[in-house]
Amino acid sequence: KVLVDRTLSPKTLWKKGVKLTKNGNPDEAMWNFLIALFMDFSMDKPEHLKDARKAVNRSSIKCKHIAMILGMVTFLDSNKHPVAFGSEVMKKLYADKAFFNTVSTKRSVVPTELEEDIDRKSFAFGVAHIFLARWLSRCHRSWNDKDRCTDTDLSVRRKAFQDAANLISEARNYIDPLQWLTLQYDLGYINLDIGAYDQGRTWLETFVCNLNNQDDCYTNSTHWPGYKKAAEKKLKVVPKVEKARKILGSMDVLI
Repeated sequence: KVLVDRTLSPKTLWKKGVKLTKNGNPDEAMWNFLIALFMDFSMDKPEHLKDARKAVNRSSIKCKHIAMILGMVTFLDSNKHPVAFGSEVMKKLYADKAFFNTVSTKRSVVPTELEEDIDRKSFAFGVAHIFLARWLSRCHRSWNDKDRCTDTDLSVRRKAFQDAANLISEARNYIDPLQWLTLQYDLGYINLDIGAYDQGRTWLETFVCNLNNQDDCYTNSTHWPGYKKAAEKKLKVVPKVEKARKILGSMDVLI
């Protein structure tokens, strides 16, 4: 299967989204922002989010569900925890029977490229699961005005990782991981975080192998080399952590 995001750059997608918003096409801009954040969640910086927020605020009613999902990252409410806000959005999406019945009938398969006609609502619904999973992974801590997180007890951390893993697994019903390097990477990391070593190792090895087999990942994208290096580093550490956890009998030895 074709790897849709193999030559994509989140930064390029973001610039395209900004241009589309300025040119009066916020619906298409949201799509580009959504893919960019799906590929690189670290782009949720204030200087970036103000651009995506404009697109959300100006979007049409026909794209309200994508606006809701992008809003899981762009929301402005200093009194609300990102996980709580994201959970509220997910409940609304599941409660919208017309929307859910539409997206739950088929996986969002992309034939060849991102620009081709695909079921955007279904794909975005999968991304919603991943956004919430990433907030859980990042914010398995209590609220902090500066960086949105501080440490909490280990039981909360374990539950957060498990909940995140369940969400990313559910996203596979709407996004085919065999067509998206990003999802392969997420599946690898989150499975290792919960101690599912075989699954985590398999997905990260698949991710690295796919990058090795796709020369244009390097010639046409500056995004993937760093992720490949991180995945290879993670894979080298796995055997040591596996051994430590067997000796200590604890899930709290982190990779």
